[in-house]
Amino acid sequence: MKGIDEKELKKSYPHLHDEVAGNEDAPHEGGCHKLGAIKLDRGRGYDPSILDFLQRCSTDAEAMEIICFMEKRGEISRAYAASLKRRLSSGGVRSFGAKRLPGHYERTLR
Repeated sequence: MKGIDEKELKKSYPHLHDEVAGNEDAPHEGGCHKLGAIKLDRGRGYDPSILDFLQRCSTDAEAMEIICFMEKRGEISRAYAASLKRRLSSGGVRSFGAKRLPGHYERTLR
């Protein structure tokens, strides 16, 4: 492959030059900025805990269903499920934290 000098790259492909040079204001895929794309990559591979799922619930019944489901699948122990059920019955679904709305993770990663 034929090489290209920096001056020619900057003249012919200014956005590519800025991106290669590490300019954080350089346009990136879909008009995003490089820095924003890096921040969104931090969330990849995140494995949510049962508390993350419970914080998305609107009612105590939904939370109980999640706890029972995770226990049945073996993702949480019987003892942990029992402690979550006690907490749910005494404090309600919001005892696990504020309700998480759609887009929660995208907002927290910015």
